[in-house]
Amino acid sequence: GGPTRSARAGELLRARGYRVAWVTMAPAALTQAGPARACLWQPSPFLVEALALIGRHQACRPPARPRGRRALDAGCGAGREAVYLARQGYAVDALDVLPDALAKARDLAGRCAVRIHTLEQDLAREPSLPLGDYDLVVVFRFLHRPVLAAIGQALAPGGYLVYETFHDSDRMGARRLKGAHTVADGELARSFAALHILLSRDGVERSGRRFSQLLGWRPDIAGRPGAGADLT
Repeated sequence: GGPTRSARAGELLRARGYRVAWVTMAPAALTQAGPARACLWQPSPFLVEALALIGRHQACRPPARPRGRRALDAGCGAGREAVYLARQGYAVDALDVLPDALAKARDLAGRCAVRIHTLEQDLAREPSLPLGDYDLVVVFRFLHRPVLAAIGQALAPGGYLVYETFHDSDRMGARRLKGAHTVADGELARSFAALHILLSRDGVERSGRRFSQLLGWRPDIAGRPGAGADLT
């Protein structure tokens, strides 16, 4: 039990030369209820960067329709990006195939005093999304090529796509992932050629991994698809 484990830990620390003192505290003093008071995690740095670039891009272009705040996190995992978007004021749909991941995402949202709407869907078996529903779609560390078209089509006019996944040069996962779950140079930009490509990078290194990154925009007025202004 707890006292026995504490005693053993104390003996081990004493044997290594540490001074050990025992402090008794009431259980209520060791428990904190309610929403978290501080954020002990961070979303992908690329999401933070992309949202800033989106703000700059929007400031230069008066919208043809009211700007919405509806977002989709496709392949949300444990929900860091989804919860971050909710903290920025987005109404977020968080989609994943794993029920336990969605449970973690809901728990994180609750601890951060925001709400997200979780959706259980296997995009590998059902590669479809609502057409034109979202002002922002984000995808991180998820790749299933048959669903890429649906991801682009899920954007509402004036909507933005933020996509980051593993690049072919990622050494840590090269043997296991290459080809099926990594992208080649320029592949994301080619896959979303119907959007204005505001930013496209390949082989970006972070924490020992290598990524491809893309920020795309669906024009809210009639316009030529293809390369847009580089915001970097």
